[in-house]
Amino acid sequence: MKRDSRSARVVLLGLLLARCDLGSQPIVPPEELDGAVSDQPAVPDTATPDGAITDSAIVDASPDNDSAITDASLDRGSSVDTGVADASIDRGSTVDTGVADASIDRGSSTDTGVADASIDRGSSTDTGVADVPVDRGSSTDTGVADTGVALPDTSVMVPPFDAATIAHIREVRTRGAAMGMRLTVFAKIGDSITESASFLSDIGFGWYSLGRWSGLEATIRYFSTTPAAVAGGEANSFNRASTCAMGGWIAQYALANDPDSALRRELSLTRPAWALVMYGTNDVDYYDVATFRTNMNRIVDIIEANGTVAALSTIPDRLDRPTSAALVPTFNNAIRDIAATRHLPLMDYWSSMAPLPNRGIDTDGIHPSPYRTAGGGIACGELTDAGLRYGYNMRNLVAIAMLDRLRAIP
Repeated sequence: MKRDSRSARVVLLGLLLARCDLGSQPIVPPEELDGAVSDQPAVPDTATPDGAITDSAIVDASPDNDSAITDASLDRGSSVDTGVADASIDRGSTVDTGVADASIDRGSSTDTGVADASIDRGSSTDTGVADVPVDRGSSTDTGVADTGVALPDTSVMVPPFDAATIAHIREVRTRGAAMGMRLTVFAKIGDSITESASFLSDIGFGWYSLGRWSGLEATIRYFSTTPAAVAGGEANSFNRASTCAMGGWIAQYALANDPDSALRRELSLTRPAWALVMYGTNDVDYYDVATFRTNMNRIVDIIEANGTVAALSTIPDRLDRPTSAALVPTFNNAIRDIAATRHLPLMDYWSSMAPLPNRGIDTDGIHPSPYRTAGGGIACGELTDAGLRYGYNMRNLVAIAMLDRLRAIP
């Protein structure tokens, strides 16, 4: 009986061990992007969710749904998509060595080969502190990024800041910091050209190639690490869907229903230190330049009262109708004048577009053109010489160059 009892216990133990081996594996749900917004004309609406944006006119999807060929936004070294990422850019090995790409100097006159600890590039310990602001050694912009890589000339796309502009930026930035504005966050304010996923979204997802502009890598990382919405979420300032950038909008729509305006709500949702502002493309069809000037000044008033630095942008050409085309220079002169009078940083997008094929405008005569891969996909993060022949790609470069210049001010 003792032997039978021992045998029974052995059998029971074996059954229990077998049951453990049959346990099911945990199921990991796929990641979900935040809600999307359309690129259709709309009146002011507060319901736009925080998240990645999509452009209804242009499919700017992730690289695996354009075609059988991988999206060229992942191809970092060829205008024709090879399906192979550029090895010169470290996109996160499974084992983190803690050493930055040797080709990029992250913050020392002598390259130690070690990434700036203030920016998390994949170490197991994240300090959570950004290097704010970055002192490149001069209050006058030298055109040199803090990576130690000299940038090509940016004076056309971002005209140099004079002493009064630098002083004004510092004053607003300091006041904003005391009000809780976040130096690693910027807001996007505008119409469909700003709402479109072709504007900066690829950058936020890491689908970009910098070509000769590798000196901007540190600035991209700087603004990519912080959730754009105060409430959190995965979207950063580059790929967040702004509640104050909608298809068909004019400057007046950003101000509608003030003090419960779309502009104030976006500033409240994101608490940004910086705001990239571009209106005018649709405004030329609605009212005269004096009304536009009044609305733009009111937008700047609200942004600066929030403790946020407003960076204005000139608008691209309108090639769809002669009457609209004729007004673009007048509206751009108004934008330049507001920036000069109020000592605001200016992105001269129009001048940057002028040398491009068809002046950087797509076949509709209104929106910027996007770089398309051999497989037909959209790759507006392609900031190579091939990509920068297209309007949206050029706007992305202009915007990042402005952000780089702003964070360089000591």
